[in-house]
Amino acid sequence: VRPGVSPQDVPGRGGAAPAEGRAGNDPRFRRIADQAPIVLWTTDPTGACTYLNGAWYAYTGQSEAEALGFGWLTAVHPDDRDEAERVFRAANASRGPFRTEYRLRRADGVYRWAIDLARPRFGAGGEFLGLVGSVIDIHVRRQVEERLRQSEARLKAVFETVPVGIIISEGPSGRVVAGNPEIERILGHPVIHSPDVAAYKEWVAFHADGRRVEGHEYALARALSSGEPAEGEYHYQRGDGTRIWIRAIGNPIRDAETGGVAGSVVAVRDVEREKRAEQALRRVTGALAVEAGERARE
Repeated sequence: VRPGVSPQDVPGRGGAAPAEGRAGNDPRFRRIADQAPIVLWTTDPTGACTYLNGAWYAYTGQSEAEALGFGWLTAVHPDDRDEAERVFRAANASRGPFRTEYRLRRADGVYRWAIDLARPRFGAGGEFLGLVGSVIDIHVRRQVEERLRQSEARLKAVFETVPVGIIISEGPSGRVVAGNPEIERILGHPVIHSPDVAAYKEWVAFHADGRRVEGHEYALARALSSGEPAEGEYHYQRGDGTRIWIRAIGNPIRDAETGGVAGSVVAVRDVEREKRAEQALRRVTGALAVEAGERARE
């Protein structure tokens, strides 16, 4: 048995709180609730649990004697029990709804994550009658969330330590959403969170022929617009006014479900030393060519 959906989904309730004396005691309500493959429960104005349906007992292995009153708390993981009780009692005292997550012991002794949802119920005269709620098994969801958190932590560690500058944009606007510490070191200024591709003009860079690089010419923008890899070399003006040569390789980020372009990412390297070495090599080879020509004339 697996805890299921929320209390408003119980057949015959129509989303309304049961009238006084009905919840947990009305035979019709019990027949419906006990047949439901979900956990349902009710309390009295003191907060004591007066009813748990069959799904609770099948799931936890508790008996009525063990679960009613506040005994149900013994099925909650010891590390989560105090917080679960605090949230429950606070909602009862304020006569308001609550939502809390905790690990619940299954009949086989295995703890699984569950979410407890409740809302107050009132009598015809407006008097507070207690709470009515449901318990939903969310263990698979929590496992997925934990794996995602671990994956994000690993990616963040790589993102922050990789010796390559990285900038990430989202589509279709091209808004810059992230940049790592290395890109700030290379560019000599904090990441500019441009709102769109047009705003990339805030970045000051030049082509080899001295022309200013337009926003749409950057590899980050081209990868986003074309959906294909893009490369470029730029003479970039750093935050302190000096210029260095950088090489950028951009790639589109594709939506895993639709395959559409969801953004772009660019890896940037400082190639100033390489450029200087190339220029020096060209000077040397040029000088050698001149010298060889002169010797040939001799």
